[in-house]
Amino acid sequence: MSVLPVNSSIFPDWELLTSREVIVPVGIACLAIITTCAFRILSKSNEQDKENSIRLHSDRVTHKSAPSTASAPDVQQISEDNEVNSSLQEDLHKAILTEDLSTVKRLIDQGAKVNVETRVPYKHGSNNLCISPLMFNCIELNITPFSELHKRSKKDSFLKRFQISESLLQKGANPNEEIAQRAFLHCFAAMGRLKELELFIKYKANLDKLDKNGSTALHCVADFVKMELELASSQKKEDQLASIFPQTYFGRVQVSEAPQMLKTLLENGANPNLKDKDGYTPLYRFAEIGDFESLKVLLDNGADPTLLSSTGESPLHVVKGEKAADIVYLLLSKGAEAKAVDKYGRNALYDFHGKQTLKCAQLLFEAGARVSNQSCTLLHTTPLEMALDHEDEALMDFFIANGGDINITSGGLKRTQLHYLAESSCNPHVLNCIRLFVKKGGQVDAQDLRRITPLWIASRNGKQQMSDLLLELGADPNIQNNKGVAPKDFLSDQDFLRMASFKNELTRSIIPELLGSVAASLAQEVEKDL
Repeated sequence: MSVLPVNSSIFPDWELLTSREVIVPVGIACLAIITTCAFRILSKSNEQDKENSIRLHSDRVTHKSAPSTASAPDVQQISEDNEVNSSLQEDLHKAILTEDLSTVKRLIDQGAKVNVETRVPYKHGSNNLCISPLMFNCIELNITPFSELHKRSKKDSFLKRFQISESLLQKGANPNEEIAQRAFLHCFAAMGRLKELELFIKYKANLDKLDKNGSTALHCVADFVKMELELASSQKKEDQLASIFPQTYFGRVQVSEAPQMLKTLLENGANPNLKDKDGYTPLYRFAEIGDFESLKVLLDNGADPTLLSSTGESPLHVVKGEKAADIVYLLLSKGAEAKAVDKYGRNALYDFHGKQTLKCAQLLFEAGARVSNQSCTLLHTTPLEMALDHEDEALMDFFIANGGDINITSGGLKRTQLHYLAESSCNPHVLNCIRLFVKKGGQVDAQDLRRITPLWIASRNGKQQMSDLLLELGADPNIQNNKGVAPKDFLSDQDFLRMASFKNELTRSIIPELLGSVAASLAQEVEKDL
């Protein structure tokens, strides 16, 4: 076969054929042909795959063995398996709802998962909430109407739920699951559920897990005691309590068993010195409640009474309750520091009030606490002024005998407590404090930097009852401030006439002058009428 030269006559227009105007369209046409061929090949392959998929599905429906040569996963089989699993999970929740223990066990044996979150079968509202079977079992009492729960045996209901929880935990349910950033142990401790607390500890629940407030289960026991004491003081009937707090009613221990809950946690390794977000330890919380027995359990198991809150308070600062003196003695015997002050400059003597206040103050004083005459930055008061505010005469005597100054001044104007009382609203408590202040040696005519007296303040603000009391206690209505204004300048003619009956000699001495002024005013009015 001969090869023609490129300049042969067969190609008279070779230069034209090799030009850009010809090559570009030809290249595009070739690319289109190649793309079309590739598309047809892929389409044929897809049709073959589809036929294989249909054949596999047909074999499954007719219970025939499908060839093992399929390259893609069986999507439909996976979908069917998911539907079966979902049905099992929903059935498990329904069995829990009806407290059917045998069905719960059977469904788990059939493949229901104990840690899979599933939409709960609520009878009303909130159908989008998905939780695990264990969580659903533990909170179901919260979402079932009390009227229905009341129809069931309370004891049997609690026992069945306990058994369901135990079965789920045996199958590997997570004992540290959270809801609203609270774990199971937090909830059981706050509800007083000792048996469930013991059960979850047995299955390795985290004893020192923190909730959203930084509290441990030990802190939550204090919450339980506080709630129970508040409910007891409200004297509500049992059925009312159950309707308000159904989640704490079933299987709930008595508040006297709180120490046993603490022992259970501590003996299994709970840390008694962890602080919440405010820096409060469990010991601080129980001191605030006044639970002597629980405090003793904590101290016997390593709780540190010297740990301070974020504001520098120790448990001694917040002791309250009928056994306050016993608690103070217990804390001091375990190493609590009586001289400790918070960031406002207060020691524990600032905060005591109640039936055992004097005994507490004596114990603290013997342990080294001193009666300060320096006002704290928070309340601008001294311990003596705090005792005055609580109308505690015995405590005032103790503070005065041990260095307290009733006439101490504070603030930029250097005012006494009587000045501050004169600025307060006129009520029986304030009037009693004024009497007690003067009775204990307080100066009724004490002047601040502007030479203003308590009577000047009361008269200027139109507090008639307070002004009368101060006058009866010996206040001088003639004392002028730095601008020459005296309390008598704020009094009306009727006030002066009423003052004529007072035993205060300073008050009675100005009556003639005032009566002359009144007579002159009356004469002027008569002349006008004429």
